[in-house]
Amino acid sequence: MFPTLQFGSFHIATYNVIIVLAVVLGGWLGARQAMRAGVDWSVALNIATWGGVGGFIGARLYSVITGGLGHAPLAAALTSGGLVWYGGAIGGILTGMYVARRSGLPLVTVFDQAAPAIIGGHALGRMACLAGGDDYGWSSNLPWAIAFPHGHPPSTAGYLRQMGDHIAASISDATVMRVQPTMVYEAIGNALIAMWLWRRSHGRYRPWSNISLYFLSYGILRFTLEFLRPKDDRFSFGLTGAQLVSIAFVIIGAIGLQAAKRRPPASVQEQLEEAGGVPAAVRITG
Repeated sequence: MFPTLQFGSFHIATYNVIIVLAVVLGGWLGARQAMRAGVDWSVALNIATWGGVGGFIGARLYSVITGGLGHAPLAAALTSGGLVWYGGAIGGILTGMYVARRSGLPLVTVFDQAAPAIIGGHALGRMACLAGGDDYGWSSNLPWAIAFPHGHPPSTAGYLRQMGDHIAASISDATVMRVQPTMVYEAIGNALIAMWLWRRSHGRYRPWSNISLYFLSYGILRFTLEFLRPKDDRFSFGLTGAQLVSIAFVIIGAIGLQAAKRRPPASVQEQLEEAGGVPAAVRITG
């Protein structure tokens, strides 16, 4: 865990550095996809940049709505605190849809091709949580369990007990416990999904299937991992807020896959040709 990077007298939060790198990675992967389809790389970069801005705003707003407003004035809630991925995903996708639509490209092709870039960037972004020490799991004696003495919050026995962890009474509340690195589990899961969708996007696939599989697979992954995390936002049947959104993601993915069955498999080039070709304004030239 390295919460800050130091260069002489200059300090910067490792969390912020990794988040920026995650956006860059997502943009680079998206640019690779765009160029392979005959679309100028700047179009993908533009979508990724504005998607990143929309994602950041969505992530902060989600955090404010689900927790910030109840504990701090609105101004403080908007300028401090964490980022929530689901809010970022919703904000980024909606913003990306708007920018992609203005480019003249068919949304279905854009999002099927962008799916591996979205979750690929998310895989790296999850490592920011490892550096910052948040989103960890229950106490554990597994060989790869990690202690977060400077986490947000620190992984102390007292905090974990408040969340419902069963820790021996002989251990003091101030003791820093080793916990499951659930953010690493998610990063690995995201990377595997990204590689799978990347390979699918380079072949013939049914339109809407890639982005639908993204919603479905990530929803299942996040829903499962939430059981391993100490949370204080559990609702009906002990489900967390993230699990409820995960269920919505799974439903969206399932509906999308059903819709995709009505479309024949086609390569990205074939899909663009069917839609009238790549618009001249965004086509690779030279």
